[in-house]
Amino acid sequence: MEEETMTIHELIPAIKKGWVACDKRGDWQWFSHKPSIVIDEIFGYWSLDSYDCEDGIYPYSQYMDELPWFGLKKLLPFDGDWKESLIEIK
Repeated sequence: MEEETMTIHELIPAIKKGWVACDKRGDWQWFSHKPSIVIDEIFGYWSLDSYDCEDGIYPYSQYMDELPWFGLKKLLPFDGDWKESLIEIK
């Protein structure tokens, strides 16, 4: 039995305001504030620069597959260079 899949664009209408980005491994993460890219020899990922509460909201992030409303479908990696995967959710 083949696992059901979906793209990030299919999921965007259900995602709360913030940012989403795919890391080098293909895992999607949601951010409350705009993240910065981190690249080294082994890893490539997105990270929050600060955890200061500048706008009344404490910055945080969570992997998409850890969110309680995430369905049973597998979220496909970004189709292209992961470094261009950052999407603002308005």
